[in-house]
Amino acid sequence: VCPGSTVDLTALEPAINPGAGLTFSWFEDITLTTPVPDPTNAVVNAATSFFAEVDDGNCQAIAQIDFGVLAGPTANDVNINVCAGSSVDLTTNEGAVNGGAGVTYAYFEDAALTTPVADPANVTVTTDVTFFVQVDDGTCTAVAQIIVTADAQPVANNVNAGNVCPGSVVDLTANEAAINGGAGITYSYFTDAGLTTPVADPTTVTIAAGLSFFVQVDDGSCQAVAQLDYGVR
Repeated sequence: VCPGSTVDLTALEPAINPGAGLTFSWFEDITLTTPVPDPTNAVVNAATSFFAEVDDGNCQAIAQIDFGVLAGPTANDVNINVCAGSSVDLTTNEGAVNGGAGVTYAYFEDAALTTPVADPANVTVTTDVTFFVQVDDGTCTAVAQIIVTADAQPVANNVNAGNVCPGSVVDLTANEAAINGGAGITYSYFTDAGLTTPVADPTTVTIAAGLSFFVQVDDGSCQAVAQLDYGVR
Protein backbone atom coordinates (compact mmCIF):
# COMPACT_ATOMS: atom_id res chain seq x y z
CA VAL A 1 0.00 0.00 0.00
CA CYS A 2 1.02 3.67 -0.21
CA PRO A 3 2.62 5.27 2.85
CA GLY A 4 -0.05 6.62 5.18
CA SER A 5 -2.79 4.51 3.64
CA THR A 6 -5.82 3.57 5.69
CA VAL A 7 -6.80 -0.10 5.42
CA ASP A 8 -9.80 -2.11 6.58
CA LEU A 9 -8.36 -5.26 8.13
CA THR A 10 -11.81 -6.80 8.50
CA ALA A 11 -12.14 -6.94 4.72
CA LEU A 12 -9.52 -9.71 4.83
CA GLU A 13 -11.50 -11.94 7.17
CA PRO A 14 -13.05 -14.10 4.40
CA ALA A 15 -9.53 -14.82 3.12
CA ILE A 16 -8.37 -15.77 6.63
CA ASN A 17 -11.35 -18.03 7.29
CA PRO A 18 -14.57 -17.92 5.26
CA GLY A 19 -16.53 -19.99 7.76
CA ALA A 20 -19.68 -18.93 9.61
CA GLY A 21 -19.97 -18.24 13.33
CA LEU A 22 -16.43 -16.97 13.71
CA THR A 23 -15.17 -13.96 15.62
CA PHE A 24 -12.00 -12.12 14.74
CA SER A 25 -9.87 -10.11 17.17
CA TRP A 26 -7.11 -7.91 15.79
CA PHE A 27 -3.74 -7.20 17.41
CA GLU A 28 -0.56 -5.30 16.62
CA ASP A 29 1.74 -7.95 18.16
CA ILE A 30 2.07 -11.70 17.97
CA THR A 31 1.59 -12.06 21.73
CA LEU A 32 -1.89 -10.53 21.31
CA THR A 33 -1.34 -7.89 24.00
CA THR A 34 -1.98 -4.73 21.95
CA PRO A 35 -5.35 -4.62 20.20
CA VAL A 36 -5.68 -2.65 16.98
CA PRO A 37 -7.77 0.39 18.06
CA ASP A 38 -9.99 0.32 14.96
CA PRO A 39 -9.45 -2.65 12.62
CA THR A 40 -11.63 -0.99 9.98
CA ASN A 41 -9.39 2.06 9.88
CA ALA A 42 -5.75 1.07 10.42
CA VAL A 43 -3.03 3.41 9.16
CA VAL A 44 -0.01 1.82 7.50
CA ASN A 45 3.05 4.10 7.35
CA ALA A 46 5.72 1.41 7.01
CA ALA A 47 5.93 -2.32 6.39
CA THR A 48 4.03 -3.91 9.23
CA SER A 49 2.23 -7.05 10.38
CA PHE A 50 -1.11 -7.47 12.13
CA PHE A 51 -2.35 -10.58 13.91
CA ALA A 52 -5.90 -11.89 13.75
CA GLU A 53 -7.15 -14.25 16.45
CA VAL A 54 -9.85 -16.45 14.93
CA ASP A 55 -12.32 -17.96 17.42
CA ASP A 56 -14.94 -20.57 16.48
CA GLY A 57 -16.39 -20.66 20.00
CA ASN A 58 -14.31 -23.63 21.06
CA CYS A 59 -10.76 -22.97 19.90
CA GLN A 60 -8.63 -20.13 18.64
CA ALA A 61 -5.99 -19.82 15.98
CA ILE A 62 -3.83 -16.93 14.86
CA ALA A 63 -3.26 -15.59 11.34
CA GLN A 64 -0.62 -13.06 10.36
CA ILE A 65 -1.42 -10.31 7.85
CA ASP A 66 1.56 -8.54 6.31
CA PHE A 67 1.58 -5.18 4.57
CA GLY A 68 4.41 -3.80 2.50
CA VAL A 69 4.74 -0.12 1.68
CA LEU A 70 5.38 1.31 -1.76
CA ALA A 71 7.85 4.15 -2.21
CA GLY A 72 5.74 7.29 -2.26
CA PRO A 73 6.64 10.29 -4.41
CA THR A 74 9.04 12.90 -3.09
CA ALA A 75 7.26 15.94 -1.66
CA ASN A 76 9.71 18.54 -0.35
CA ASP A 77 8.45 21.57 1.56
CA VAL A 78 9.46 24.89 -0.01
CA ASN A 79 9.89 28.34 1.55
CA ILE A 80 9.61 31.45 -0.64
CA ASN A 81 9.55 35.19 -0.03
CA VAL A 82 7.46 37.59 -2.10
CA CYS A 83 6.44 41.20 -1.82
CA ALA A 84 3.06 41.78 -0.20
CA GLY A 85 0.44 42.24 -2.87
CA SER A 86 2.44 40.32 -5.48
CA SER A 87 0.99 37.72 -7.79
CA VAL A 88 2.96 34.47 -7.62
CA ASP A 89 3.04 31.35 -9.76
CA LEU A 90 3.04 28.41 -7.35
CA THR A 91 3.77 25.99 -10.18
CA THR A 92 7.29 27.39 -10.60
CA ASN A 93 8.18 25.54 -7.39
CA GLU A 94 7.36 22.09 -8.75
CA GLY A 95 11.00 21.33 -9.53
CA ALA A 96 11.88 21.94 -5.88
CA VAL A 97 8.85 20.03 -4.57
CA ASN A 98 9.57 16.94 -6.66
CA GLY A 99 11.03 17.56 -10.09
CA GLY A 100 10.45 14.01 -11.34
CA ALA A 101 8.88 12.94 -14.61
CA GLY A 102 5.30 11.70 -14.82
CA VAL A 103 4.22 13.50 -11.67
CA THR A 104 1.08 15.61 -11.33
CA TYR A 105 0.50 18.39 -8.82
CA ALA A 106 -2.71 19.63 -7.23
CA TYR A 107 -2.76 22.79 -5.11
CA PHE A 108 -4.91 23.43 -2.05
CA GLU A 109 -5.45 26.20 0.48
CA ASP A 110 -5.87 23.80 3.44
CA ALA A 111 -4.03 20.82 4.88
CA ALA A 112 -7.16 18.67 4.51
CA LEU A 113 -6.98 19.23 0.73
CA THR A 114 -10.62 20.30 0.51
CA THR A 115 -10.23 23.78 -1.02
CA PRO A 116 -8.35 23.86 -4.33
CA VAL A 117 -6.37 26.95 -5.29
CA ALA A 118 -8.42 28.56 -8.07
CA ASP A 119 -5.44 29.42 -10.29
CA PRO A 120 -2.08 28.13 -8.98
CA ALA A 121 -0.28 30.10 -11.69
CA ASN A 122 -1.67 33.43 -10.50
CA VAL A 123 -2.12 33.77 -6.73
CA THR A 124 -2.14 37.16 -5.01
CA VAL A 125 -0.32 37.09 -1.68
CA THR A 126 -1.02 39.89 0.80
CA THR A 127 0.05 38.17 4.04
CA ASP A 128 2.08 35.15 5.10
CA VAL A 129 0.31 32.02 3.86
CA THR A 130 0.88 28.29 3.38
CA PHE A 131 -0.33 26.29 0.40
CA PHE A 132 -0.46 22.50 0.19
CA VAL A 133 0.66 20.55 -2.89
CA GLN A 134 -0.51 17.00 -3.46
CA VAL A 135 2.09 15.15 -5.52
CA ASP A 136 0.79 12.13 -7.45
CA ASP A 137 3.07 9.66 -9.24
CA GLY A 138 0.16 7.60 -10.55
CA THR A 139 0.37 5.06 -7.73
CA CYS A 140 0.77 7.00 -4.50
CA THR A 141 0.40 10.58 -3.33
CA ALA A 142 2.31 12.77 -0.88
CA VAL A 143 1.79 16.32 0.32
CA ALA A 144 4.27 19.19 0.50
CA GLN A 145 3.85 22.69 1.87
CA ILE A 146 4.74 25.89 0.03
CA ILE A 147 5.31 28.40 2.83
CA VAL A 148 5.05 31.95 1.49
CA THR A 149 6.37 34.89 3.48
CA ALA A 150 4.98 38.26 2.37
CA ASP A 151 7.63 40.96 2.75
CA ALA A 152 6.29 44.42 3.52
CA GLN A 153 6.30 46.97 0.72
CA PRO A 154 8.25 50.18 1.30
CA VAL A 155 6.38 53.33 2.30
CA ALA A 156 5.23 55.28 -0.76
CA ASN A 157 3.21 58.33 0.27
CA ASN A 158 1.32 60.24 -2.38
CA VAL A 159 2.42 63.88 -2.45
CA ASN A 160 0.62 66.99 -3.64
CA ALA A 161 3.48 69.36 -4.41
CA GLY A 162 1.12 72.31 -4.76
CA ASN A 163 0.69 74.85 -7.54
CA VAL A 164 3.51 76.38 -9.54
CA CYS A 165 3.63 79.06 -12.21
CA PRO A 166 3.11 77.87 -15.81
CA GLY A 167 6.47 77.00 -17.35
CA SER A 168 8.17 76.49 -14.00
CA VAL A 169 11.05 74.04 -13.80
CA VAL A 170 10.81 71.73 -10.80
CA ASP A 171 13.02 69.09 -9.21
CA LEU A 172 10.86 66.03 -8.59
CA THR A 173 13.55 64.47 -6.40
CA ALA A 174 13.02 67.23 -3.83
CA ASN A 175 9.88 65.32 -2.79
CA GLU A 176 11.62 62.07 -1.91
CA ALA A 177 11.71 62.74 1.81
CA ALA A 178 7.94 63.20 1.80
CA ILE A 179 7.39 60.09 -0.32
CA ASN A 180 9.52 57.81 1.85
CA GLY A 181 12.52 59.44 3.50
CA GLY A 182 14.19 56.19 4.51
CA ALA A 183 17.77 55.13 3.95
CA GLY A 184 18.80 52.76 1.18
CA ILE A 185 15.82 53.65 -1.02
CA THR A 186 15.97 54.24 -4.76
CA TYR A 187 13.38 56.22 -6.70
CA SER A 188 12.38 55.91 -10.34
CA TYR A 189 10.14 58.52 -11.98
CA PHE A 190 7.55 57.91 -14.69
CA THR A 191 4.95 59.97 -16.54
CA ASP A 192 2.35 57.14 -16.53
CA ALA A 193 0.78 54.85 -13.96
CA GLY A 194 1.89 51.83 -15.99
CA LEU A 195 5.53 52.85 -15.36
CA THR A 196 6.38 52.53 -19.02
CA THR A 197 7.62 56.07 -19.75
CA PRO A 198 10.50 57.27 -17.55
CA VAL A 199 10.93 60.95 -16.82
CA ALA A 200 14.00 61.99 -18.81
CA ASP A 201 15.52 64.12 -16.06
CA PRO A 202 13.60 64.10 -12.76
CA THR A 203 15.68 67.01 -11.46
CA THR A 204 14.62 69.35 -14.27
CA VAL A 205 10.98 69.05 -15.32
CA THR A 206 8.98 71.85 -16.92
CA ILE A 207 5.39 72.16 -15.67
CA ALA A 208 3.17 73.78 -18.29
CA ALA A 209 -0.15 72.41 -16.96
CA GLY A 210 -1.39 70.28 -14.09
CA LEU A 211 0.56 67.01 -14.12
CA SER A 212 0.88 63.77 -12.19
CA PHE A 213 4.09 61.78 -11.96
CA PHE A 214 4.50 58.25 -10.65
CA VAL A 215 7.40 57.33 -8.39
CA GLN A 216 8.50 53.75 -7.95
CA VAL A 217 10.06 53.31 -4.51
CA ASP A 218 12.45 50.36 -4.19
CA ASP A 219 13.99 49.20 -0.91
CA GLY A 220 16.02 46.45 -2.56
CA SER A 221 13.44 43.75 -1.88
CA CYS A 222 10.06 45.20 -2.76
CA GLN A 223 8.63 48.11 -4.66
CA ALA A 224 5.68 50.45 -4.20
CA VAL A 225 4.38 53.38 -6.23
CA ALA A 226 3.51 56.90 -5.10
CA GLN A 227 1.75 59.61 -7.10
CA LEU A 228 3.28 63.07 -7.22
CA ASP A 229 0.90 65.85 -8.31
CA TYR A 230 1.60 69.38 -9.51
CA GLY A 231 -0.99 72.02 -10.16
CA VAL A 232 -0.61 75.26 -12.11
CA ARG A 233 -1.63 78.70 -10.86
